[in-house]
Amino acid sequence: MLTQRPKQPLRSSRKLVDHARVPIDPRPHGLTEDLPEITPEGWALVDNVDVASALGRLGLTGLDLEEATTAVTKVLSSKSSRGLIAGLATEAVGTWESITPVRYFPDGDADRQSFILATLAVLQPLAEASLEKFGVSKQVTTKTLHSTGTQVRLFRAHTGRLGVLSGWWQLYGLCGGYVEVVELHAHRIELGTHQLGPDPWLAESHQHARGDGFFEGDEAIGLHIPHGADLSVEALLATFEVLRDEVQRRWPTTKRRVLSIQTWMLDRQLREHLGPDSRIVTFQSLFEPLDLHAPNDELTRRLVFGGEETPANPTRLQRVLEQLWSDGKPSRWEVGIRLLDAPRPLGK
Repeated sequence: MLTQRPKQPLRSSRKLVDHARVPIDPRPHGLTEDLPEITPEGWALVDNVDVASALGRLGLTGLDLEEATTAVTKVLSSKSSRGLIAGLATEAVGTWESITPVRYFPDGDADRQSFILATLAVLQPLAEASLEKFGVSKQVTTKTLHSTGTQVRLFRAHTGRLGVLSGWWQLYGLCGGYVEVVELHAHRIELGTHQLGPDPWLAESHQHARGDGFFEGDEAIGLHIPHGADLSVEALLATFEVLRDEVQRRWPTTKRRVLSIQTWMLDRQLREHLGPDSRIVTFQSLFEPLDLHAPNDELTRRLVFGGEETPANPTRLQRVLEQLWSDGKPSRWEVGIRLLDAPRPLGK
């Protein structure tokens, strides 16, 4: 996924949740800190989960499904783990009814990966039923759930073992955080304040110049790029067309909303070195730049080079990035926007 993970945990209504990597135990600091009192709905999600079915509906197949079913069943055989997951499930029920999920789920070692998979399995029926209740299309619901299977396959490809790459993002999604619409993930943010929103945001004078939809705290839709997305102009324009209605179903509003994305792919320094037929240049043409950016060479290198040093036969893009860095020009994660059309009656 071509996106920057949060600089700090998502804010809860009480305090920030520490995301230190620690083993799972009855008091796993960070992952299950400050949970609400467990409700019957939370227990029901744990007690009634069909592990193999839930993992299959999350897109796991083959060896991933087989190993995950065994690992999750083992986690759910522990009384303490069941209680923790019931607390997480109780909180998740509430987040679907609120505007923005509140908890940040850190990645971790093998035990934590199994715990995250168990939590995902328990939340799967809630997520599917909630998306159906909001009127999100079946295709979008399926793609949103199956994004977990993609991240499990990527984790195995990277590590050779069972786990969830960006498990925090998958749990965020199953707590109501995002929907996968055609080629992109979309989630609700509040400009200038949300942990997964554009950083930095416009100065106050520029907010006033832009008007409604651009003020700090205004509702907007953040975009993220899932692994393997088709970023051709045709595919993205089709995505924007479908996204308009799917976002209105999931997060209805009567106000003007901005679509925002912040990524290294919008770095306009790249335009000077890549030709007009470059996928990155055509991608940039679909967004209005706001001249807002933050440097992040480390994350850009991880995404473009896979965390490795420059390969023996680097791509043109890799050569360009290496040249920029040698010239002392950091990779810029720029902010680009599009305006969603004014809300319209669904089906019209």
